[in-house]
Amino acid sequence: MLTIAFISLSVAALLIVLFLALSSIRKGLDAKNNRSSRSRSEPKEIKNNKSISNEIKKLDKLRKSGVLTKQEFNQIKLKLINKKAL
Repeated sequence: MLTIAFISLSVAALLIVLFLALSSIRKGLDAKNNRSSRSRSEPKEIKNNKSISNEIKKLDKLRKSGVLTKQEFNQIKLKLINKKAL
């Protein structure tokens, strides 16, 4: 009788340990997947900065090609920078 009780408690303890181990592994894999997906996507602020930077580069090409004057270039550039600050 004592042996059956011991085996029953051992099996129950083993099941609890297995459950906890599998839960921890699943949480670890979920955290790893979330971290890698977060690192792939840039924060919104960085994307905005790149966008503004790209726009200024395009404007500078237009200025150099003579489509925009230096004054027009500076006015548009200031508008872009001030728009970002809002």
